[in-house]
Amino acid sequence: MDQKLAYTIDEAVQAGLGSRTDIYRAAQQNRLTLTKRGRRTIILADEAQRYLASLPAANSAHEAA
Repeated sequence: MDQKLAYTIDEAVQAGLGSRTDIYRAAQQNRLTLTKRGRRTIILADEAQRYLASLPAANSAHEAA
């Protein structure tokens, strides 16, 4: 199985979900679901994709002016 099914918090940071603080804050605000596997906290790959897709689009420099 080549595709990752879940990420640890550190792996999620490396994958671009944001900082540890961003991830835990999103979870606290119910925008990201964290899952426990034993003592480890993980983010399922589908949830990571859903969370990233839910983020607002960046405004271009022309729109910001």
